[in-house]
This record gives sequence, structure tokens and C-alpha cells, in this order.
Amino acid sequence: MKEQLPLAPEDIKRLRKHLIPMMIFPIMVVVMFGLFASFVFEDIFETFGSDSSGKIILAVFGLFFFGIIGYMIWSASVDLKRGVKYRITGKVTDKRLNVTTSTTTGSGGSRGSSGTSTKTTRSYFLYIDGEEYSVEYKEYTRTKVGSQVVLDQAPKSKLTLKLTEVQPVDFDQQVAEEQKTENRKFLESTVQEVRLSDRDLEAIKGIYTAEKNRRFMFMGPVLIFDLMLIANGL
Repeated sequence: MKEQLPLAPEDIKRLRKHLIPMMIFPIMVVVMFGLFASFVFEDIFETFGSDSSGKIILAVFGLFFFGIIGYMIWSASVDLKRGVKYRITGKVTDKRLNVTTSTTTGSGGSRGSSGTSTKTTRSYFLYIDGEEYSVEYKEYTRTKVGSQVVLDQAPKSKLTLKLTEVQPVDFDQQVAEEQKTENRKFLESTVQEVRLSDRDLEAIKGIYTAEKNRRFMFMGPVLIFDLMLIANGL
């Protein structure tokens, strides 16, 4: 069941928290890039900018980068302006992990060698009454197939505002007691150490890489600015 409701104060806070870093990041990139071009590689950028092909490359890169960031900012702003959200209530019928791997090959310069870098992107989806919804990693892992959930989602940006698991009205008390007994046995059992499988290592590596990339995206411009100051003796 899907219904439209007004945004709660915590929903507005969640959207603003999602929006503010996206607005600051492009400004930081432009400032850092300008300082980097002015102080460190001024001659190189002047030569690169005087070439028509160089200007086209910069323009295409800028349009692509700022187009993505601009759309994300615009969609979140639309959700805030409209002031509504979708509340989806239903049963989780399935879960899906979408793994996308892209490979980039770069030239090694004068030596003629080349290097290959691989980037893996993971997207998480829940199926509520057969309809697919994109969620974050923490919601994906803690939600089980067959559970009843309430999902609050921003209509335009598709941002998950809140996901809660609810107990159905006809919940069997006997089943609840059996679950409590199983949980008690698990807590009283002896914890055994087992070797991580290749799949476990891949999952841990993916989580680490995603978190590292997220932090580097916001810390990268600051680090570049610090290196520029050090290089110029400031």
C-alpha cells in the first residue's frame, strides 16, 4: 500500500543533511582546482587551455560532473519544496544486490606501459509486495524477506527517509515464543571461530572501499589544497 503524507520534521532534517554536502562539494572542487591551476601547474594549464581540444575536454568533463551533482541537488530540493513523501507499507517479498564492475585502462606515458583499474559499485534493492525500491546498505542487511515493513521515501530523489519493521496484527504468539527460545539458545551457545570465506572477504572489501571513497570525496579537495600550500612554501 502506498500513500502520500506530509514531510515530518525528521524527514526535512534528513533531506537537508543529504543536500548540504552536495552543495558544498562542487564549490570546493572549483576553488581547489582554480588554486591548483594558478599556483602549481600554471604553465601547463595555460598551454592546455589555449588548445581547442583541451577546452572541449574540460567543458565535457565539467558538464558531466556538474550535471550529475546538479540533478541530485535539484531532486532533493524539489522534495523539500513539495513537502510530501511516499509511505509504502507491505511485505518484503525479495531482496536484490546489484553489482556493477567497470574497468578503466590508462596509458603509462613514455614507457608505453598501461595500467588497469577496476571499480565495483553495489546497489541494494528491496521488493515490497513485488515492487522494487532502492535502499541503503544498512536497511538492506537488517531487513529479512517475509517481514512487514513501512518505508518512507522521498518521491523525486528516491532517498530512503525511514524504514521500520512492524509486527503484523495477526502475529502468532506461539511463533514469537519460539523465536525468543531460539534467540536465548543462540546467546547461551559457545561462539565458534570460523575462517572467512571468499564471499565474506569480498563483501568486507566492498564495504571498506565504498566508505573510503565516500570520505575521500569530501576530504580530497582539502588534502589537495594542503599539498598546494606545502608545495608553495606557505
